Amino acid sequence: MVLKLDFTAAIVTRFSHLTITCARWSPNGSFFAVTGQQMDMPQQERSVLHIVTAYGVKLTSLKVMCDSLNGCAWDPTGVKLALCAENQLYFANVRPRYKWGYCGQTVIYSYEKPDRSDYRVVFYETKLDEAFSKPIRNLEQIASYEDYCIIVNKQDDTMGMYLIQLCNGIGTCVDFKYVDVEPRCVGLNGTWAVIAGTESYFIWRFVVPKRNAMNLGRSADIKEDTVHMLDSTSMGNELGVRRKYCESGALYKVALVDGSIINKYNITQNVVQIQLNSSKQRLATLDMSNQLQLFDLGETSVTKVPGADMKEVVDFCWDKVEIIVYCTSTLLDLQEKDDSIAYISKQKLIVLRGREPEEGVPCEGLPLNSFCSSHFNYYFLYRYICSFCGLTVRTVLLDNFLLPNMKSDRKFVIDIEIKSFREAKVLLERVKIQEASEFIEKNPHPRLWSLLAEVALNKLDIPTAEHAYVMLQDYSGLQFCKRLQRILNNDVKRAEVAAHLGKLEEAERIYIDTDRRHAH
Repeated sequence: MVLKLDFTAAIVTRFSHLTITCARWSPNGSFFAVTGQQMDMPQQERSVLHIVTAYGVKLTSLKVMCDSLNGCAWDPTGVKLALCAENQLYFANVRPRYKWGYCGQTVIYSYEKPDRSDYRVVFYETKLDEAFSKPIRNLEQIASYEDYCIIVNKQDDTMGMYLIQLCNGIGTCVDFKYVDVEPRCVGLNGTWAVIAGTESYFIWRFVVPKRNAMNLGRSADIKEDTVHMLDSTSMGNELGVRRKYCESGALYKVALVDGSIINKYNITQNVVQIQLNSSKQRLATLDMSNQLQLFDLGETSVTKVPGADMKEVVDFCWDKVEIIVYCTSTLLDLQEKDDSIAYISKQKLIVLRGREPEEGVPCEGLPLNSFCSSHFNYYFLYRYICSFCGLTVRTVLLDNFLLPNMKSDRKFVIDIEIKSFREAKVLLERVKIQEASEFIEKNPHPRLWSLLAEVALNKLDIPTAEHAYVMLQDYSGLQFCKRLQRILNNDVKRAEVAAHLGKLEEAERIYIDTDRRHAH
């Protein structure tokens, strides 16, 4: 048998000033590792490792402090590397950047079928412990926000067109759009989606069912189905904006209404992940060297936050606005500090509040043999951040979902409480309500005040509960405390507290025990 090689359509990847010593494909063939000597660097920084996709796109680099890096080898899982340097061996963890998202209570992840370009996108509803899936050909991007997600895939029969689907938490498509822009980056909020390419971007105002029920139509001055170019010199001053970035380090501030460029800033280069905080005034970027940097955004300039560079960061998430719904259907918009951010570094979850990072919480994965029969029992999987809200960071062992013959499971989703929440709970569990109240005064947060109110009511400490409800601006809670003071029987008080806190079965049991069957 004679093999004929065709190099006419070959993909060429060039590494400037690099003397290559070894190149190895990953087990799944999605990317490969290249080791060598970077001759334009100082002697102690010349040994480098590059991870490159099968299409020649460099994903990340790693400097190894040694005289020469001679070779590398993958482990069968494809997420660990052994590096050979003279008479030493180094082991490197490779954390893949999966196509995944988190919306509502649903973890969305994807996997590619062997020997085909078909993907399967799985929607795992963590509260119901149910999984829904849908086939997607040529999957490009997944992005999520609150209760919805965006799925973008390339169409085979439409000359390079891309299909954007807006889906809910169980994978049902509620709106869609076709675009010509290659989706290098996708983002969305509650109303808009932005699909950004290398030289252009597309802004889509999507429609969700509840908006239709409210009869909210599109404004006449909104420009739809228009591709905007980055080299446009038009400037606008609309209030609604969306910021996007490109590999050159340029940051664009764009009006969502008409797509005009409002301003352009220069930040760090080679950004792979970017997020705005809840006030839209501070930006976090993660570059190819896994360095997390923070920037303050002004109207005409951007300023780097001094002393806030974090190295070896693999994932991060800003604290989001927390909406608390009370029994009277009153909405109170309360939020944590705008500069609170959670990130994972060196297998630890760290929360940065202001400029003082909290003590890291170990967040290693779990050994494979605790989930399935595998001889790779030495191997630990990694966590990714789903959300940061209410002083709790939700993480997910995303690798576990993708293991062969592994089913979605709620134990792969792990909540981690931040330090201030843990300390307040410890004080309250020790029945030190006064100390807990003083601690919360110094570390105010609606979640902590709500916790204090609940514990105080259970202890029938009405003055403390009233103070907590005042800080929460919860009028219905204050009215309940006044009504509770007029009740003389403590058993009936406890039953009313249980009913107020939603513990209806406990309230019913107390009423029956006190021979007040008519009360419930």
